[in-house]
Amino acid sequence: MFLGMRAIAAGGSEIKAPGKNIPRAILISAVVLMVLYCSIAYVTVSVLSLDDITKSHIPLTLAAKQIFGETGAIILTIAAIIAALSSLSTAIMVQSSIIRALSRDGYLPKFFLSTHRRFKTPHITIIFGSIFYILFAATGVVEFIGYVAGFASILGFALVNLSLIRLRMKMPHLKRPFKIPLYPYVPVIGILVSILLLFFIEQSALSLGLAFILLGLVTYHLRMVGYNRIRIAFGGMSLGVGGFMALFVYLLRIGYPLPISVPSHQSTIIFYVLVFICAITILAGVLNITTKSKR
Repeated sequence: MFLGMRAIAAGGSEIKAPGKNIPRAILISAVVLMVLYCSIAYVTVSVLSLDDITKSHIPLTLAAKQIFGETGAIILTIAAIIAALSSLSTAIMVQSSIIRALSRDGYLPKFFLSTHRRFKTPHITIIFGSIFYILFAATGVVEFIGYVAGFASILGFALVNLSLIRLRMKMPHLKRPFKIPLYPYVPVIGILVSILLLFFIEQSALSLGLAFILLGLVTYHLRMVGYNRIRIAFGGMSLGVGGFMALFVYLLRIGYPLPISVPSHQSTIIFYVLVFICAITILAGVLNITTKSKR
């Protein structure tokens, strides 16, 4: 239920008066959803045994059937389908906003920022995200994907609270239409609770999430280093590999005893192949270092 509130913040660029409406929507949603959630959970545990709840993937449908019979189960199933479709549309909106933000910051290609000429919708990001949804759904491991999504969401909540503290420290005079009450206790508690919830994530999903974090950190730092520095670094690496290859070719040519044996009938072919590779790597290194970038 908290994913919906995250969607409110993710779509901030498309919301009128976000400084006032986003906090208001999040607070109202939190209160309403917690009341509904706790009420439904109370009814469910009141009419079903713990064994039925833990073994069933549809405990709410069983509870509705227990109270209202088959009619109640059918109505709840229809409501669940409508809710799932609504959640899917919300998820598409969220991923579209996230992809466009990453594109604006330079982490993804700029064509993700384009919108449809007629409908003015981010159709490319919607199609791109939908392909991923289809692929994930086709795997059949819905529960595992749910754990991974839960890990990402919980981690996101922790980082949001941490960012709040960081912004208050670095920019104390920044205009804030909404100020969180009981600062800094609320964000600190939010961070601690989020970290605590991570221990309940499935181990494999946690490992995959940590791998994605590592990939994200590498991508972020490469971006911070800058294109020109990366290009020069790769140019230096190419020159180093080319120089080492040239030394190897020279030793092979003069017949120096090498730790690897080369058949005599293949030595000529290997020699010319290594000369070609050596020339390509050195040329690539020189071009990478000397070419002036237009970026």
